[in-house]
Amino acid sequence: MTVDALGLLRIVHRVTGFLIGLSPAQLTGLAEGRISLGIADDASLDPVPQRSRQEVARDRSSRPAPARAPVPGGEAVDYAEIAAMLRKQDTEEDGLAYLQAIRPRGRKPIKSDLIAVAKELNLTLPASVTVADATRRLLNHTIGNRRKYEGLRP
Repeated sequence: MTVDALGLLRIVHRVTGFLIGLSPAQLTGLAEGRISLGIADDASLDPVPQRSRQEVARDRSSRPAPARAPVPGGEAVDYAEIAAMLRKQDTEEDGLAYLQAIRPRGRKPIKSDLIAVAKELNLTLPASVTVADATRRLLNHTIGNRRKYEGLRP
C-alpha cells in the first residue's frame, strides 16, 4: 500500500493531536527517550485521553521562563539585558567587541551563556555549537540581518 500526500498529512495530523494531548512530563520523557511509542492495530484499545487546548495552554503558560539564570555565588546573569545591548550595536564588529567585553560571573561568556542569549533573541542554537560559531550566529542574527534589510529599504 502506498500512502499519498493526503494520507501523510492525515498521519501527521493524528500524531500531532496525540502529542498535544500528552502532559509536559510525558513529552519530556518521550524527548529524552525514557518513553517510547508503539503502534497498535487493535481498535478495542482505549485511546489516550486527549487534553483540551485550554489545558495545554494553561500548562505551557504556568511554566516558569526565567530571564535570569542562577549561577554559583548567588549572582544572576541578565541574558535579556545582554540581548538588548547586542541589538543596539551598529556593526558586527561592535557586537563582537561587546560580547568580548562582557564578563558574566567574572569571566568571558561560555557556550551556555551564548545559548541563553540566543534563546532571548528567539534563535535556536544546538548544544553542540562551538563558542565561535555561536558568536558568529548571534552577530549575524541580531546585527547582520538588520543591516541587510536596512539596505533593502528605499
